[in-house]
Amino acid sequence: VADVPALWNAKMKEYLGLDVTEDRLGCLQDIHWSFGAFGYFPTYSLGSIYAVQIFTHAREQIPNLEEHLAKGEFHVLKEWLNKNVHEQGSLRESGDELVFDLTGKYLDSSLYVKYLTEKYTTIYNL
Repeated sequence: VADVPALWNAKMKEYLGLDVTEDRLGCLQDIHWSFGAFGYFPTYSLGSIYAVQIFTHAREQIPNLEEHLAKGEFHVLKEWLNKNVHEQGSLRESGDELVFDLTGKYLDSSLYVKYLTEKYTTIYNL
């Protein structure tokens, strides 16, 4: 842990050409670092992978979902999530069981990779 600030600063310089003048602008910019909650980082990734798989299934189940969202009609998705995810979550042993019961597949990171590829290809004209 004592090596984190120096290594962070060196990599910021190497990767991005940035000089970090204070730890609060560098390795401590995320609150989790300051109190040692390193275990949270993987949960963000897992949550994103679950979210993409659930949203992909929601699009298959809810007619015109994208149009509803574009019009600000978020209640359509929220009601579906309440019924299919929120009300079911505590009845399952794990997130894996919930996503399998909902989508018919265990957690599938390929959907997340596809989502990221499409998103960043569009944003950066790749």
